Amino acid sequence: MNRPILLTGSHRSGTTWAANMLAASPDLAFIMEPFNDANNRPGIFNANFGHFFPYVTDENEHLYLAAAEKTIGFKYDTLAGIRASGSVRELARVVRDLFQSSQNRRQGKRPFVKDPNALFLAEWLASRFDMDVIVLIRHPAAFISSLRILNWGFPFSSLLEQPLLIRDYLSSYENEIITYAEKEHDILDQGILVWKILHHVIAEYQKNYDDWVFVRHEDLSADPESEFQKLYNKLGLEFSEDVRGHLKKYTASGNRSDSTSVDVALNSRESITRDSKKNIWNWKQRLTSEEITHIRKGVEPVASIFYSDSDW
Repeated sequence: MNRPILLTGSHRSGTTWAANMLAASPDLAFIMEPFNDANNRPGIFNANFGHFFPYVTDENEHLYLAAAEKTIGFKYDTLAGIRASGSVRELARVVRDLFQSSQNRRQGKRPFVKDPNALFLAEWLASRFDMDVIVLIRHPAAFISSLRILNWGFPFSSLLEQPLLIRDYLSSYENEIITYAEKEHDILDQGILVWKILHHVIAEYQKNYDDWVFVRHEDLSADPESEFQKLYNKLGLEFSEDVRGHLKKYTASGNRSDSTSVDVALNSRESITRDSKKNIWNWKQRLTSEEITHIRKGVEPVASIFYSDSDW
């Protein structure tokens, strides 16, 4: 089997959009967010982390390894799927998922996992399953403005409940995390801390894994054909005319420029169809100049690793 692929990054970083562009390859079989407890389908991944952005190392992998092996290997857990079904409709989905998994395995499809919730799992998954890893990076103002539109807070206590994660990556943020876990803060300030935490870890990955692909959402959006062709080449995928046409359909000028809206269903076809170039700067219309200044001050010095003055 070809090396599996993991596409991850922060939530609201554009992973669904980017995954749709890559999934145009007929060689890939898309596995959407198997490690997100909120979307858990036990037939596909028969384990539960109990944490938003879970962390796994060889110290606790015994709880998840067998389930992940089945997920990556397209070995559907039929009994788990049936047990979790509460309706005829859900049983029908079990049959569909079982058939699709079997077909993917027989055809030798390359597993393609898209899951922002797997950001802290990336090291473990890459090590255990020899995965190609793509990490998507998003401008802090774009990320935070998106959170505010959706009114998405963050469960900081979930980080504190993972001592291995605090020990290995987040010890320098522990006091801030405790403060935010004890008292709810404004979405803007929550977003600042979340962005710093997630991109601090991404920056550490960049230092340690030169074979991983790190790409900014803004670069993909500014020139999707050229930048996605680079990704296809790095992953050993054919960049065909069909793929080129797919990209143009979902990124062309004339599409709506704002894909983050309360009236657009998340992960829907409409949410991934956009004028990608115009979408880059939407945060400038959503935020005041004072809010942008506040965000920039809050996310430094992590932001300067990924973004220069011209990006603000």
